[in-house]
Amino acid sequence: MDEDHVRQRAATEPRARRRKLAALGCGMLVAFALGEVAARALYGAPLSERLPLMTVRAHPTRGFEMVPSSEHFTYRESVRINALGLRGAELGPKADGERRVFVVGDSTTFGQGVAEDQTLPAWLERELGAPVRAINGGVRSYDTAQELALLEELAPRVEPDVVVLAWYFNDLEAYDLPALAARFEASGPVVFDFGAPDGFVARTKWHAKQLARRSALLMRLHDVWRELVFEPPTAAEVEQAFARLERELARMKELGAELDFDVVVAVVPAARALRESDATDPRTTRVLAVARDQGLAALDLRPAMRALALELGEAPIVPYDGHYDGRANRAMARELASHLRAHCAARLAPAK
Repeated sequence: MDEDHVRQRAATEPRARRRKLAALGCGMLVAFALGEVAARALYGAPLSERLPLMTVRAHPTRGFEMVPSSEHFTYRESVRINALGLRGAELGPKADGERRVFVVGDSTTFGQGVAEDQTLPAWLERELGAPVRAINGGVRSYDTAQELALLEELAPRVEPDVVVLAWYFNDLEAYDLPALAARFEASGPVVFDFGAPDGFVARTKWHAKQLARRSALLMRLHDVWRELVFEPPTAAEVEQAFARLERELARMKELGAELDFDVVVAVVPAARALRESDATDPRTTRVLAVARDQGLAALDLRPAMRALALELGEAPIVPYDGHYDGRANRAMARELASHLRAHCAARLAPAK
């Protein structure tokens, strides 16, 4: 009997383990499915991405630039890059009576995740109306030093009457631009989101990531993880960053005097700042002070954005991305247009 009992246990234990594992697997699938439904209900569905993606190449003073006269997608939206390497239509000679506002910045200005007509510069052009044309000088991942280098290079060709620096908090970071340029010079053109030149291996890795990106739950967990591990700059790094900003704004002002344009600094809030009830932000306050010490007009876009978020009951952002959507860009453009009318009226007035 003992031998029979042992044989019976040996036969039944694997089946019992399999049943437990199956039950555990089913429970995990049900939990994942419920989490997925909840994430989509609360935060929306992730947007699919399309190829081709943005391609960049080496640039001697900016580290990298978007490949001129090219096309790509930002999520589902098509992007055209003109001969100047900027998002939007080709820019010809300035027409008689035309006024130009050149908005320089990073991906928030570029319009990551939104159509061309939903970007901040596009909305600004509509808010200001004729004869003003707004030019999109935003490039993904640029810091203020790169934006200044872009302005130094392209301002003579753009011929702006007003330059708006759309400053974002990660502009406190700084790249080693010569090293960046050398890297891209060695590799050749790089697909920005691949982090490598286009090719079978890079595309295969990207497609694998897209499978995970289809899950709202996984994307939400990824966002939470990024917030948890985010390390703000040290006090010393912040001081160095503001010292750089003082020099960069001084050079922008100097360039404006040389080429006859006004400079305005607009501080774009981080999406997470819209959830905070405190009306003040030390970094924003300091950026505004640095700009005004240089004699530049400056404004904080956070109050307008917070009002919009409260009105909508949600953050006006591209799902699981953090960049602002068209509603947010319109609200910022409206606030910025009002500021420009008040501080740059002579620059933007039609010629008599």
